[in-house]
Amino acid sequence: MRVSPSLFLLSLITASAFALQPQVGAGIDVGYQKAWLDRWTINTPLVGLNVPVLLTDEHGVQLSIRYSPKGYKNDSSIYYQSDWLQYVDIPLCYMYYPGFFPIDLGITLGLNYSILLGVSSKNPNGFETSPDTAYYKKSDYGFLVGVHYKRPISHGALVFSLEYYGGLFTVRDYWVLPYSSEIRPVKNHAVSLCIGYDLPKLNFGGISGSKTLKQE
Repeated sequence: MRVSPSLFLLSLITASAFALQPQVGAGIDVGYQKAWLDRWTINTPLVGLNVPVLLTDEHGVQLSIRYSPKGYKNDSSIYYQSDWLQYVDIPLCYMYYPGFFPIDLGITLGLNYSILLGVSSKNPNGFETSPDTAYYKKSDYGFLVGVHYKRPISHGALVFSLEYYGGLFTVRDYWVLPYSSEIRPVKNHAVSLCIGYDLPKLNFGGISGSKTLKQE
């Protein structure tokens, strides 16, 4: 009896999934972010939805979608202005939980794709559309590196994370000054501190409970 290649591949994937018994979860992050382009940081909020998938006790991946503004502030003179780049971030991260740590401390490494929704200019009178919107690129790519700590609770877990984002491509080149203009390529940077909540994870055997794989 001959088995088609596609059926064989499906069987292999299914067998691998049962062997690894991956656990799929869901969570939310709320945090505080210090962001900058090349000088003078701005403070912005960060809100994200996460879908973590743990493959083993130590290894997993996570796909997220976040509202994560970045930008710059100029308060070096009487004229004050800050541009908020209103981004939706889509990071895909690898998560590693070293077995030698006595607590659920994890390391995060990932790549991020950002979509620019618009640019808001903040001045003493509040927010308005920035006149410099056309100077910014419509998307950005970058890398993420961070650490996070999980604290199991009665139903799920609290997650505390510290993360750095570095843009890989220039998001703005041309700057118009009061009496001149200059070419100054800049990239996005941000450091964020978040608290999150993860629901109990699901696997092929049902709900895994409030504890993480390492503790189980």
